[in-house]
Amino acid sequence: MASGAWRRRDDVEAFGTTKAAELKRMYVASGHRSKGLARAMLAHLEATALDAGAEVLVLETGMKQPEAIALYESSGYTPIPLFGFYRDSPLCRCLAKALVSPSR
Repeated sequence: MASGAWRRRDDVEAFGTTKAAELKRMYVASGHRSKGLARAMLAHLEATALDAGAEVLVLETGMKQPEAIALYESSGYTPIPLFGFYRDSPLCRCLAKALVSPSR
């Protein structure tokens, strides 16, 4: 129904830290959308990344994914400089969310 993953990244800086996890492969099967599964999966991935020591969750998405962008922005993600394979694409958008307070 819903899937997602994250991976460690130490080459991306956001909010003053490189202790990052990158959100990968978020997906909800078409017959199960609009049921809150994406938001639940995102919360689970944030919690597990935090438990593993990440201080920030970063992601790449594209302008042709308006529903995804809306989900991330409504969940507290903000734009960051482009990174990754598509960093030179005008359609790429990168977002991040701090998982811990900066004083920690």
